Amino acid sequence: MNLDQYQKLEQLISQGNAGGPERLAKHIGVCERSVKHMISDLKRICDAPIEFNRKTNTYYYSVKGRCQFKFSPCIKEELKVELTTAVNAVVMKMLPVFSLCISLCFDI
Repeated sequence: MNLDQYQKLEQLISQGNAGGPERLAKHIGVCERSVKHMISDLKRICDAPIEFNRKTNTYYYSVKGRCQFKFSPCIKEELKVELTTAVNAVVMKMLPVFSLCISLCFDI
């Protein structure tokens, strides 16, 4: 099973025309058992609220939404560097003021 197959499965479920395991297996190009594993993966990994309607024989989301399959870069380190640089710049600008306060307060 590859990412394209997961994306196709998710698309069919979100559009409301997924059908049952047999139909999905044909559309995605996997066996029915793999479809069931993929749905289980989406539920577990993406916390997808996927349900099965026995009357209409189709999978659907019980809450409107989509699973997103994309890479999101971690900007935590970039923000940390920017924040550190900004704080250092403020401290350097305020250093003369701090020095003056210390010399006045302690009569240095």
